[in-house]
Amino acid sequence: MRSLSSQLTAICLVSALCCIGLGWILVGIYGQTDGVQTEAAARQVQTECARLGERFAAATDAARASDHAQELAGVVLQLVLQEAPGVEGGVYDPARGNIAYAFPTYDGSDTKLDVPQAERTNIETVASRALAQRGTVLYTREGRREALLIAACPLGRAWAAWTMTRVANARDGTYGPLAAGLAVLLAVVLVTAVGLATITRRWRAKFDAVGKALAGSERVPSIPPTGSPEIDRLSDAVMAYAARVEEARRERLALDATLQRHERLTTLGRMTATVAHEIRNPIGTMRLAAENALHADPDGMSPAAQRSLGMVLTQVDRLNRVVESLLAMVQPVRVVPTWTPLDAWLDTFIHETSWPRAFDVDADAVDEPSWYMDGEQMRRAAENLVRNAMQHAPADGRVRLAVSTRGRVLRVAVENDGEPIAADVAARLFEPFVSGRIDGHGLGLALVMDIALAHGGSAGHLREHDMTRFFIEVPWHAS
Repeated sequence: MRSLSSQLTAICLVSALCCIGLGWILVGIYGQTDGVQTEAAARQVQTECARLGERFAAATDAARASDHAQELAGVVLQLVLQEAPGVEGGVYDPARGNIAYAFPTYDGSDTKLDVPQAERTNIETVASRALAQRGTVLYTREGRREALLIAACPLGRAWAAWTMTRVANARDGTYGPLAAGLAVLLAVVLVTAVGLATITRRWRAKFDAVGKALAGSERVPSIPPTGSPEIDRLSDAVMAYAARVEEARRERLALDATLQRHERLTTLGRMTATVAHEIRNPIGTMRLAAENALHADPDGMSPAAQRSLGMVLTQVDRLNRVVESLLAMVQPVRVVPTWTPLDAWLDTFIHETSWPRAFDVDADAVDEPSWYMDGEQMRRAAENLVRNAMQHAPADGRVRLAVSTRGRVLRVAVENDGEPIAADVAARLFEPFVSGRIDGHGLGLALVMDIALAHGGSAGHLREHDMTRFFIEVPWHAS
């Protein structure tokens, strides 16, 4: 009996048994009240009187008419009243008075043989009325301590039988308060039992509703409020736990997808590294052949041939940069941070790099003179951001580099006014081999993210005011 429903049901059953027991006690107390006892005593004396008449009438006519009729009446009195505790009786003759008397169940120390003198007049009066009416007559007298009951009925043609008993009155005030107290207790127990039964039924219905909501839900259940704070708190805890489980499931699926993607990228990286190593030698051979041909006889070579060889060298350089990027991607980025003066780093970055076009520079928000970082790796990241912006910006568009150190974070941001990046590409833009351009290889931004992560920072992009901004953020670190 561990369930709440079973325990409440057991309490209801105990309450019901208490109600039955208290009801039985109240019925017993009611049976002891004056009115009930008087009614029962009245029925008894009338019944015993009728039995006297029946037993006397059962004798033969000769016996009832003989000289021994009086003795016969006495014997009948003894036999009948022997079975009636507390009842005394006699036979009344109008001419001679009481001719027989018996009280076989008298509780005294000796046999009682005489008619009570105090009640003789009442007995004779009742018996006379019975003879006159030829029927049973009942006389009741209520006293302060007891009630007197006398019943008389015809016995033969000339006599009358009478029976008498007394009933003690409970006028000391005991039964009334006791009965009232037990009645109140019975009402309390009855109300408690009904209340418990109602509460049990309601709680069972609420638990059934919660169970139905849980059974009908796939992952995160939606349990409606039941109105009971305890059940609602339990429901909230279940829904919160289910939400955490669902969130953990989604994270696991995302991690599984990321792991699978990384495994594919790892495999692709190994293959790329192998291919890059194999391509470097042919690239070097083509570069050497084109340079030798271009410088062997420059005067005897036509302008068209010189342009063709120059184009070959340009494409060879491009291939070489792609190979170097591939080789850089398959190698983990290692940073060696030192205190780097930002002014000198920015000046070197702008003036010692060959740029295909001009761009704006904003460094007004640089509050820290130096930053703890790997200057060379940060230069590579910033260069990739600038070149990426130049490739996406239109020919007459704007490219702007902004460097700031506010909020204890070094932020290098590059923005351009080119077309926005497609949504399906933007979500994976910093992954290897993902590019928004048809001719892009998707390695530059992946290298930017690796450099940012190696510094304990992050990289990202956003679109606002018709400008696309890529940025890298590096937090402050003490040396």
